[in-house]
Amino acid sequence: MILETIIPGFSILRQIFLNWFRFDITSLVAKAIFAAIVASAGQSIVEGIKELLFKFCFSSVTVPVADRLNREVLTWMSVHVVEKGSRHFAAKSSKRHGKSYHYQPSDFDERTPSVRYLPTIGAQWFWHRGRPFLFRQYESTDKLRNAGGGFEIKISCLGRNPEPLKRFLEDCKIFDDKINEGLTMVHTKGHHYNADCWSEPILKSSRPLDTVDLDVETKQDLVNDITEYLHPSARRSYGRRGIPYRRGYLFYGPPGTGKTSMCLALAGHFKLELYTLSGYGVRDDALAKLFATLPPKCIVLLEDIDSAGVTREHMIDEDGEKTKNQTRNGPPEQPPGHPNAQGITLSGLLNAIDGTTSQEGRVLIMTSNTPETLEPALVRPGRIDKQVFFGPISKQSAENLFVRIFSNTGDTDTGECSPIWLADGGLDRQELKDLATLFAEKIPVGTVTPAEVQGFLINNRKPRDSVAKVESWVQSTIEARRKRALEIMEAKKSERVNGSAPPVGPDLRSLSSQFAFPSPMYLLEQT
Repeated sequence: MILETIIPGFSILRQIFLNWFRFDITSLVAKAIFAAIVASAGQSIVEGIKELLFKFCFSSVTVPVADRLNREVLTWMSVHVVEKGSRHFAAKSSKRHGKSYHYQPSDFDERTPSVRYLPTIGAQWFWHRGRPFLFRQYESTDKLRNAGGGFEIKISCLGRNPEPLKRFLEDCKIFDDKINEGLTMVHTKGHHYNADCWSEPILKSSRPLDTVDLDVETKQDLVNDITEYLHPSARRSYGRRGIPYRRGYLFYGPPGTGKTSMCLALAGHFKLELYTLSGYGVRDDALAKLFATLPPKCIVLLEDIDSAGVTREHMIDEDGEKTKNQTRNGPPEQPPGHPNAQGITLSGLLNAIDGTTSQEGRVLIMTSNTPETLEPALVRPGRIDKQVFFGPISKQSAENLFVRIFSNTGDTDTGECSPIWLADGGLDRQELKDLATLFAEKIPVGTVTPAEVQGFLINNRKPRDSVAKVESWVQSTIEARRKRALEIMEAKKSERVNGSAPPVGPDLRSLSSQFAFPSPMYLLEQT
């Protein structure tokens, strides 16, 4: 019997129905099987017809998961389709927009996280400029590019002309630029399924260049240099001369002088994404993957490269034991089990920066507190094209910072001043400038950093009080540095006398930059 072959045990089941219900189920089961076969064949035929229709009657474009355009399309869909009446969508209770953390001024007043609505996985029809479009998301097969999660996007449009798709993608980019006006995308190192990857972007308010306290000529020279590098014709000029299209900068100086702030300001000024990375806990293979997934144009920030524990290659003896691991930049080799016990090596860092597989088109910025400790190979011309010193605050910068802190304009959406910044009943612009000049005159050149001055002004909150207290504050700050330098000196002497290991703390060379103004460094040199 055919049914017995298709359904093992059918004869027994048929006999049970005959004995108990006096009903022969043979014809019913045969019809059901026939209907299932027809339905399956019909489904295959329908799918085939749909495939042919999509192939010959639709135009399609695929957007990779790691591409910025993927986020831009998702953002457009969230606002124009999902939030305008879609019956099927995903919701997330967080301050996020699309796949990016999107902070708006109103978000900071919220007591509870806002709800964001996103397209759901699968297919979704929508209309754009009078044409039907089909939006689909599916998991990417490129595991390297999809290390941070997410889905590839496929957009289809009725018609064989791909121009509507191109216009749609252009509209997505324009809309994303509009809602992100005044914001900068910042990426850090993240993890996805135990793999290092770039995190989803955090959208931060762009910092104006004039809020970074750096010598005006130095700042302008830096901006002009990057502007020339990013010019559309620059890549061709580099290529014709056989020069790799890369640009590297070293920002060096004591902590709190604005090195990282300048990087954020530059990213906002040039409308580039900022990728920040610290050398701790990063292995050579992970670093290579991170650099390989960088977009063609971006700013890469390697923070505190002198403290990143960059080591020379491990030396292996005949027994396979590690015999030498020289560390030039940062602390000595860590014991087994330490998070950075097998960290980044010098050759790994150099290969990531300008190896044969490294990306071109990006702007690389390294920051350092002690540039004299860096390996010469790391900062040679071709890897570092320009070095910029960030030092103690100048009188002009101190004056500008004073005016910026106590200016009454733009504190709120209505232009009113926040209550915590009410300046002694209010000062007009000229009075504020006069106080700023007096304030700057009371700060000796080369004594304090911009971050220290900013902290002092924020803590005082009143301009006249700040002017009255600034001299004593500068002296106490200098004295605190001298005291710390003496403590380091005594610890060093004790180490030499007793032959014991030094207490855990910063390297003396790193401390030298922190105590370099007005410079009790002579105390350290006596050791």
